[in-house]
Amino acid sequence: MPEARQYMKNKAASFAALKGLASVHLDFIRYNDAALGRRLQQYKFKIQQDTYRAEYDFGYHPLAIEKFKKIFGYSPLDLQAPWMSPEWLQFRLNEVTSLVNEIADETHATGKQLSAAVFPFPTRARMTVYQDWPTWKLDIVCPMNYQSFYSEGLGWIPFSVENGLRETFHKNKYVSSLFVSDISAEELYEAAKLSIEAGADGVNFFNARALLKDGKLETVKRINKEYNLQ
Repeated sequence: MPEARQYMKNKAASFAALKGLASVHLDFIRYNDAALGRRLQQYKFKIQQDTYRAEYDFGYHPLAIEKFKKIFGYSPLDLQAPWMSPEWLQFRLNEVTSLVNEIADETHATGKQLSAAVFPFPTRARMTVYQDWPTWKLDIVCPMNYQSFYSEGLGWIPFSVENGLRETFHKNKYVSSLFVSDISAEELYEAAKLSIEAGADGVNFFNARALLKDGKLETVKRINKEYNLQ
């Protein structure tokens, strides 16, 4: 709705106006999850999502429905399974994209950069939280390559990186975000190595507190020495 969009734009603008700040970062700039990762379904939320369901599908605000209806002549609620409609999916993708790009234009006008934490590779991002992030006017994109959320091994990380870069072609910096808590120090090093070898411009870590355990901060120093200080 317009008021919510304006609130987010105002909030971003308030940060962009801060003297000495180099960039503004966006997080949770998306719809709620229409489909959770396998591990999150099984262990955290204790649900089984074997298909898209109305209770997990979002974006049906009356104003959004009316806007869609003006374009297509019918409501997504007229459809038996609206989540299967490419038009309704693309409409919601466009709603998020237009908001991000409006924020980007205003942030860039202040001389500041814009970054965003996004869901991993574009197909998953589009299908699960309606983020079409390759079309966003970002300076830095930080895909959350949290392989454990999806019950995947470390080999999934370069797959995600490569598929993201296939659509962005380094138009912005690609920083692979790694989830620290669920992996060992050696696996953290391997995840960073795989990310960079797959083409990532760098890595970041979620979260800082978890880096203080099990020798992981030493791993970060090792990564920094090998990839930043040579």
